[in-house]
Amino acid sequence: MQAASNIGSWAVLPNSPFKNIEDVIRAAQERPGEITISTSGAGGQWHEFAASVAKFLGIELRYVPYGSGRQATLAGLNGEVDIAGGGIHEHIQFFDVGQLVPLMQTSQDDVISSRGVVLPSIFNLTSMREDEIPPNGSYNLGVRRDTPIEVIKKIEDAFLLAISTENFKEILRTRNFIEDSLVGMAADRRAAQLEVISATTFVELGIPEARTPEELGLPSPEDFIDWWPPATYTPLQN
Repeated sequence: MQAASNIGSWAVLPNSPFKNIEDVIRAAQERPGEITISTSGAGGQWHEFAASVAKFLGIELRYVPYGSGRQATLAGLNGEVDIAGGGIHEHIQFFDVGQLVPLMQTSQDDVISSRGVVLPSIFNLTSMREDEIPPNGSYNLGVRRDTPIEVIKKIEDAFLLAISTENFKEILRTRNFIEDSLVGMAADRRAAQLEVISATTFVELGIPEARTPEELGLPSPEDFIDWWPPATYTPLQN
């Protein structure tokens, strides 16, 4: 069950030499592997996100792991890295008070904060396509697949009720999360797609423990649409 998803963000200090994403591209091309970006740990969401964006921008960055997205944001604030990686929900409060400056974010359009700060979309780059970056991170509730269907149904009903409340929707609005709820087969499909993308990304990053989609019994990202649902998949019966 998926409640919402987030939006990736890159940010810098106000005195950074990087005023936009094009500045980062030029600097990284001149000094490959020297520009540092904080991530939420090796193999974490913001590491995968940053590496995927860098790959499609044709640049090489140096990834500095921290224990969480919050710590990665603080690393940017403290000047420990050139770029703070993370999500809009982790950066937005610092944009609004001028402590961080947005370089780009991954929604289709520019985002305007409550205080009028423009967060430019990476898709302003004419060469960037939506399928060239990983899907946004998601916030999920999972249960064992062998859980009795009557229990799953009760959990699902409570889940849908909770995410429909105005309090929950207000949290999404104020922190710039995306209202993106999925249950049942749609949630299973999204989870499988994310696993395919993550496996492919980590292999391409050269992480020693990474396993290819083929080794995991999964298709390549390009073949996912034709593969889903796999022959062994049985949707839960309500």
